[in-house]
Amino acid sequence: MGALQSLLELVKDNPREEVNSLASMVRKLISDLKSFYAPLEDTHAYSVEGINRDGGAYLKSWLVEPAEVFEREILQRDAGTVLTSATLAVSGSFDYVRRRLGFDRYRGTVREFMGAEIFDYAQNALIYVESGGIPAPTYG
Repeated sequence: MGALQSLLELVKDNPREEVNSLASMVRKLISDLKSFYAPLEDTHAYSVEGINRDGGAYLKSWLVEPAEVFEREILQRDAGTVLTSATLAVSGSFDYVRRRLGFDRYRGTVREFMGAEIFDYAQNALIYVESGGIPAPTYG
């Protein structure tokens, strides 16, 4: 790690564009290495994901219960936060995301708005089933 820090010090203030991009790559590598070799935390789930474009696998982690971190990092800021997604509501309700992100215990103002369904599935979706069956997928 020390060698990477030294490299970063050498290139971080270089005015050439190629060298500047190298500095950001070194920062990312340092961050990834620290994250990869850090002790596993009970608050996270981990998996080794598929092959990346360089041919290697990568470690992925995510919070199992994100409410505490979301409240600390997002809700306690001095700025408003807007969450928007086509999939925040489950079965016409925000209850699930409200619990997962800790809004159910948040004391600030929360406003929710669920827009109208804009995708007409009955008119715009088609399911086709091959009458002779679909062959099993092959790998490799």
